[in-house]
Amino acid sequence: MRAKKKLPKTKQTKKAKAIKTVPVKETAKKEPPKEIGIFLCSCAEEISKTIDFKSLTNSLQSLKDAETAPLCHLLCQEKDLDFLTTTIEKGKFKKVIIGACSPQNISKVFEKSFREKNLSPDCFEIVNIREGCAWVHENDSSGALNKAKALFTSVLEKVRNSEIISTRKALVESSAVVIGGGIAGIAASFELAEAGVKTYLLEKKPYIGGIAAKIGRVVPTDDCALCTAFLDSNNLEICRKCLYRSRIDTLENLTIITQAEVKKLNGSPGDFSVSYEALPRYVDTKKCILCKKCEDVCPVGDIKEFPYSTNSRKAIYLPSPQAIPRGYVVERELCPPECRKCEEICPTRAIDLSQAKEAKEIKAGAAIVATGMEMFDASPLKEYGFGRYANVINQVELARMLDPDGPTLGIPVVPSTGKPAKKIVMIQCVGSRDKYHEYCSEICCIFALKHANLIKDTTGAEVTICYIDLRSHGNFEKYYTEAREKWVNFIKGRPSEIAEDPLTKELYVSVEDSLLNQDLKVPADLVVLSSALIPSQGTCELSKVSNLNLNQYGFIKEYYGKNRSNETESIGVYVAGGSSGPKNIPVSIAHAGAAAAKAITAIKKQEALRKLKTAKVNDDLCIKCEICIKVCPVHAVEGVFADESPILLTKPPKVNELVCVNCGQCSAYCPTGAIQAKNYNRESLFAQIEGILKNNPISPKIVTFLCLECAYAAMDLVGLQRLNYPASILPIGVPCAGKVSMLDIFKSFELGADGVLVGGCQTCHFKNGKELMTTQVEFAKSIMEMIGIDKERLDFFITAIADNRKFLDKAKNMTERVKKLGS
Repeated sequence: MRAKKKLPKTKQTKKAKAIKTVPVKETAKKEPPKEIGIFLCSCAEEISKTIDFKSLTNSLQSLKDAETAPLCHLLCQEKDLDFLTTTIEKGKFKKVIIGACSPQNISKVFEKSFREKNLSPDCFEIVNIREGCAWVHENDSSGALNKAKALFTSVLEKVRNSEIISTRKALVESSAVVIGGGIAGIAASFELAEAGVKTYLLEKKPYIGGIAAKIGRVVPTDDCALCTAFLDSNNLEICRKCLYRSRIDTLENLTIITQAEVKKLNGSPGDFSVSYEALPRYVDTKKCILCKKCEDVCPVGDIKEFPYSTNSRKAIYLPSPQAIPRGYVVERELCPPECRKCEEICPTRAIDLSQAKEAKEIKAGAAIVATGMEMFDASPLKEYGFGRYANVINQVELARMLDPDGPTLGIPVVPSTGKPAKKIVMIQCVGSRDKYHEYCSEICCIFALKHANLIKDTTGAEVTICYIDLRSHGNFEKYYTEAREKWVNFIKGRPSEIAEDPLTKELYVSVEDSLLNQDLKVPADLVVLSSALIPSQGTCELSKVSNLNLNQYGFIKEYYGKNRSNETESIGVYVAGGSSGPKNIPVSIAHAGAAAAKAITAIKKQEALRKLKTAKVNDDLCIKCEICIKVCPVHAVEGVFADESPILLTKPPKVNELVCVNCGQCSAYCPTGAIQAKNYNRESLFAQIEGILKNNPISPKIVTFLCLECAYAAMDLVGLQRLNYPASILPIGVPCAGKVSMLDIFKSFELGADGVLVGGCQTCHFKNGKELMTTQVEFAKSIMEMIGIDKERLDFFITAIADNRKFLDKAKNMTERVKKLGS
């Protein structure tokens, strides 16, 4: 063995030798403080009597970045709530997880308390261990405990992956715009202006009033249609005056713009832009004194509203005696190009024939759409001869005849002869409740009854009404009673044909009277069709230049017909009157007033504070396929298109943060995952799925995605009733069932789920969630068959809160089915 060479002794080595070696104790590394706090509430032992809190606490203490706080008994009450907020105030935790009752039941209590202490209301998540666990698994304490552990682990993953939600202040424009100057548009404008809101009323025609300006007397008051109620500020009294006497055009906060064609409506809540084209009127209504001199010298005359009209007008004319704006209008295309007689004779120089159309824009904090409705052109019903037989007209034409200021000065005439009509037949439900329009137009029966009574009062002509059902609901029944008393004839049956005598032009209406069981041929010199009321042309045109959606019948789609019928799917844009469906005048005015009230509420805030809990696009992943633009229910995803092509994106789309509702539908359909919902992105959801399944001894394990609207609430109500279902149902809340994609479904199976259940709402709060969910589930099932997974392991259900037992039944049935298939 080789001897070690001795080192020479030096002063340094002597010194080193003199040092006494002391063993160093290894000190444990100090762990960083845990940023997530877990607070458990026993709910006065309502939860802890089923779930073993000692075992649950031991399990939660093993989590690496979360610390369990001392047990509380009533976290929603002042003492424990103060303990919770004080602990956060001291900076001990940045985020907290609260194990208590349902978040849908208690979230607002915590949010309010946090705001009072100037804490972020977004720093907590709630684990539903009462309605969603303890109360529904009272007979399965082991299952309840294991499910509670899984729920906490899942929510912890959500908290770990969550981002801070910032807020943004947005100024609200102090003005409003109303599109459409019919009875509803006038009512809405009046309410807005009276409330001190600067209001712009845009009307396509040269005057306001819509259909109501043409139909003379109306129900239920049997007087003129154009009445307005306004506040007499001197006497603090509500007065009723017609448009002519009220001079609504002189209201301080109201600007009426006629002959305005809307070209674009876009923007965000509180900041809308309306681009329109102002066509020339050629007459300054502020200068016009209605002297009629221009009309007297106009060489272009004998212009008739209808061929049978007994009165006529000139190329420059006053639309009606009550017309607002108060001034003449020139139909310039009828004038000889060189003629300027009206311009030369006008004593106030109100006429300027050199006017041209102009492009203009209005900024507004809210918009109300009141584009109205119109009568269906019945010419496709060949059997009725509308458009072929001169003596077949519709109810609006008859109303014009019955108007004392109308084309026949209040007398219904036979169009082919101009003589007073003696035998009049009215046919109900023409183009309504049939293949053309399946809905009832609601007010056609009242139209017919009112007109029948007026005819009996004015001319005494014989009137027959052919009907399927007479629908004179409520107080309108008096018109039917009155018509019977005046000997109006009623035949229950839909006429099969109208024939015309080519020589005399007399008409014959063939109809089967179902009450008499007899075929009849009723002679008439005038037939009036009660045609369906359909969306106006202006409604269809506006939908093309805005983000407004139409319903299946072509009317403006209401956000929710039951209690948000004044709102559209474009936040901040409201709807009034017949533009969302047929309505009579009283209902239209009430509807308009409600729309105005909502617009006033939005505008008067002056400043909107918006949580930016919105989707975001990753430009690097985006392939500009436009799917997100098409899927978004509120049109929050906006794209920039090439000038030469309206379908070619020039760059990745952006999300309008003031419009997005973070429903997640876009992310479910994005092929690359480029767009993701805030705090519900793919990684976060996958982590929640893994958290709820990992080390979970429950068998079978069924991942249950529940929309946080009705489906989750249905689960809550089952819990509140303490109706038991298996602990196998492992719920994960999502903003909308339409957020759940095939990737989420297959990821659940990959991570150990034995089954997947998806729950959506009967009426989706985000428009298409129900349809998008069913599409994803059905497509996933087809793929499961191809890859050898039994499709019975996947299912969905649709429910409303009132029908919460659908969730209960589906939970039980799904568990039994998956058990039979095996874990």
